[in-house]
Amino acid sequence: MRLPWTLKEDVLVRRYKRFLADVESNRTLHCPNTGAMTGLAVPGSSIGYEPREGGKTEGRWVTVKTDTGWACIDSQRANAWVKAGLEAGQWPAFNGFEWSPEVTLGRSRVDFRGASADQCWWLEIKGVTLALDQAGRGAFPDAKSVRAHKHLDALRGRVAAGERAGLMYVVMHNGIRQVEAAADIDPIYAQKVALAKSEGVEFYQLLTQIDELGVTLGTPVRLD
Repeated sequence: MRLPWTLKEDVLVRRYKRFLADVESNRTLHCPNTGAMTGLAVPGSSIGYEPREGGKTEGRWVTVKTDTGWACIDSQRANAWVKAGLEAGQWPAFNGFEWSPEVTLGRSRVDFRGASADQCWWLEIKGVTLALDQAGRGAFPDAKSVRAHKHLDALRGRVAAGERAGLMYVVMHNGIRQVEAAADIDPIYAQKVALAKSEGVEFYQLLTQIDELGVTLGTPVRLD
């Protein structure tokens, strides 16, 4: 499935204050990524951005070219890509459900809820941009994340209640082909992933191919 975009090209000068990035054309862009962005904010890198007029910045940073290929740093797009895939009905394992985004669960929200005649399926989405090596290994998260811990606990709770729950890693980096829990960065998260798997939470990864003109989505594959 192909999702096109129209981006302007530029060269990164610096990322700073988490949400800002300066580029060589003397523009300041919004950086829509609150993570560590390891290997993604290297000065001199080619980037793609969506221009805009008005506001405090002159565009939204979307892509960056790394040593192992293009990556999308706009973490919000992971949910949009999954939404497009679910609506297109091209992923057989996820068909047969009516999917709703951003559904309230207790005091928080889950990215998607699927409803069928006899089943409820809760699905959380995590964008992955942390490349560990040149061999295609990637990991989540790229920094300690209490929020991610809470999401796993919520999914475990739905399984305990007799419902279905899953987490999908959306790979947003061409250099990543296999996702794992970042145990060195967040050992608690890695422990919670192992516990969630043992209790029946389903884990998937969605590979993508990113270039200057858009992204091509693969088919989600279940992780053992």
